[in-house]
Amino acid sequence: MSKFIILFMTILVSAACGFFVGQQTKSLANSETSNPIENKKPDYLRILQEKNIERFQGWENGEGKKFLAVIHQLNELCDKDYILSSCEKLSIYDEFGNGVYELKDFGVSLPDYARLKSNSFQYIIETNGGGTDESLTIVDYKDEKFVELEIEDDTSLRGGWWTMPEYRSGVAGAYFKPSQLILIQQIGGGDNSPKASVFRHKENKIQKVGEIKMQELGDFIEKQIAKNR
Repeated sequence: MSKFIILFMTILVSAACGFFVGQQTKSLANSETSNPIENKKPDYLRILQEKNIERFQGWENGEGKKFLAVIHQLNELCDKDYILSSCEKLSIYDEFGNGVYELKDFGVSLPDYARLKSNSFQYIIETNGGGTDESLTIVDYKDEKFVELEIEDDTSLRGGWWTMPEYRSGVAGAYFKPSQLILIQQIGGGDNSPKASVFRHKENKIQKVGEIKMQELGDFIEKQIAKNR
């Protein structure tokens, strides 16, 4: 009788263990199939094995989303009006390897982070259009894509550009607020009095709010240096 009880308990324990393991396996399988996006791995290796890659760069925005920017050299015209065929293509991929932005032009640079608008993730892309004039394209991440922001005055960038907080009287906590874009409009390297245009994000687009002569700005800096010695 005792042997029968022991045999019965062994069978019962084995069945219970089998049921538990089966349920755990089923639960794991369901979790893997119910979240296909979370389990999908980025195919960056395939992307970086493509031909004619000139440069690439990876970065992560404030929400933890990861991106990969790749520049390809294309043997085709960027536009029917261009004579040169050395066009470049910038492709930006999200963390799953999906294309979220594409731009074709000459002299394409990798994006630089900009914060010209509150609660947004913007990047500045520089191109030269096949000539000597540099121009900017500003893209904003929205609805899982990068979209180009409208610029009120499509001004050529010559000589340099940078972004900076709006440090001035009446603006508290400027570092934590949208920045402004400064474009130096210089006609050739011999221009001793180029102007700097100031752009800010207003009314859902990048607008030019004014300009200042770089020589006047330089003179002001020299006065402040002498004043605070």
